[in-house]
Amino acid sequence: MAKFRRETQGVLDDTISCLAEGITGLAAADKKELSLSVGHLFQALLKGRLLSQFAEEWKRLREKGRIKEDYESSEQHVACLQEMLEFLDKDVPDQVTFDFLKKIFFVAATDPDTDRESLLPHEYMRVCRRLSSGEVIVLATAFRVPKAEYARLSAGATGWLRVIADRSGLAHTGLVEVHEEELMEKKLLTPRRHSDRSGVEVGPHFRLTDLAYAICDYIEKYKEPESEEQDG
Repeated sequence: MAKFRRETQGVLDDTISCLAEGITGLAAADKKELSLSVGHLFQALLKGRLLSQFAEEWKRLREKGRIKEDYESSEQHVACLQEMLEFLDKDVPDQVTFDFLKKIFFVAATDPDTDRESLLPHEYMRVCRRLSSGEVIVLATAFRVPKAEYARLSAGATGWLRVIADRSGLAHTGLVEVHEEELMEKKLLTPRRHSDRSGVEVGPHFRLTDLAYAICDYIEKYKEPESEEQDG
C-alpha cells in the first residue's frame, strides 16, 4: 500500500499499458472474434483516451508543484484514485461524467482549503459516478442559472424545464424531464409539487438540493493546469 501511494504515476502508467495490451489483443483477433468484440474495442479506446488525459494532467500538476505535499500518502487520495480507476474499468464512461469526476479528484489534490482527512471528495465522486452525461449537464446548467431569473419563473415545472432546455443545449423539455426524474430519485433535485406534479420549488439553488449544490460549488474550484500557471 505504501508503494502504491508513493507511485501514483506508476499506477496510471501501468494501467494504460495493460489497457493498450488489451486493445492490441482485440485488434489482432480473427474476423469472427472481432465481430463480437468491436463494441469492446471502441469502449477500450475511449477508456484509454480518458485515462491518458487523466494521467497527463496528474503529471503536469506534479511537475508544477500543485499537488499538495504528501497528499499521495493520504487515505483520501487512495480512495479517490480507486474510484476514478474503477469508473474507467468497470463502468461505461463518457467524457462529460469523466470530466466531472476528474475535477473533484484534482480539487481534492490541489486545493489548500480541502482537508485531506475529509470524506467528502470521495463521497462526491461516488455520487457523480452514477450520473449520466445528461444528468451532469442538467445539474451544471441549473447551478449556473443567475438568481435574477428565479423570480421570473412563474410557469412551474414547465418553466423550469424550458429554462434548462434552452440554456443547456438539450433543446427539448421532454429530454430534460427524463434526466430530471433520475436526479430527483438520486436526491439531487427537489421533487415536484402538487397532485398533478405541475409545480416546483426553485429554492435558493434553482431546484438543486444542498448536496447537488455543494458538489457543483466544489467543482467550481477546479482550474486547468495552464490557467493555474497564468494565475501564478
